[in-house]
Amino acid sequence: MSNLQASNIKRFDRYRIAIAAAGMAVTGFSVIHFPLDRVDLRLLFFTAITMLVSSRISVQIPRVNANVTVADSFIFLTLLLYGPEAAILLAASDGLVSAQRISKRPLTLIFNSAMMACSTLITAVVINGFFGSVTELASQDLLSFVSGLAALALLQYFANTGMSAIGLSLKEERPLVNT
Repeated sequence: MSNLQASNIKRFDRYRIAIAAAGMAVTGFSVIHFPLDRVDLRLLFFTAITMLVSSRISVQIPRVNANVTVADSFIFLTLLLYGPEAAILLAASDGLVSAQRISKRPLTLIFNSAMMACSTLITAVVINGFFGSVTELASQDLLSFVSGLAALALLQYFANTGMSAIGLSLKEERPLVNT
């Protein structure tokens, strides 16, 4: 292995460690601030379905090499109904479960989980900044609600895809734009 390749692998691993650390901080914050009083059977159902089957069911986005899983829908619903903390924990859990199908390496598992937690946090913060509380989005007028939902889906997609693309760019030594 050349020094350049070793350097790129180190950058890739440092990037994954940084995302993992950020994701663990986000997840820890979400655990501490989790609204236990909002737990109900519906939340438990969303969690069970997400963990058991929904991450395995996906829909191909036309003309793009990307999929949207049913888990994404449950994460969005959880965000809208229960708030960021519950959605972040669900997203982190789904990322961990989904990653186990592609790898057994601890750093890969933690990175995928952390990436989902971080992208869900980014989505919640931006939606909150532009539309107000994400749990109040459904009570807004129709245009604001539809705009908020569209923004929610796009933000989650671009945050998650962006973090993946940066990692892949580092790993494969390609410019980010090409990745």
